Amino acid sequence: RESGAIEQDADVVMFIYRPHFLKAGATPEEREETELKIAKQRNGPVDSVKFVFRSRFTRFEEAAPDAFSQFTPDDI
Repeated sequence: RESGAIEQDADVVMFIYRPHFLKAGATPEEREETELKIAKQRNGPVDSVKFVFRSRFTRFEEAAPDAFSQFTPDDI
């Protein structure tokens, strides 16, 4: 049970995904786009939530539904 122990024992597994963070030519607004992916939740559904990272304040804010550029989960 090496690294599989973390997955097996965890109740919730989440990942922060920033699709444009390192992309050349991305606008500052695109670089702030953030998605919290809930990959495993033992007692609930898996899903993703969109946020905006305000680096100036080191804060995540809930994104407006149409705030993101067009990227799909397939971009991951």
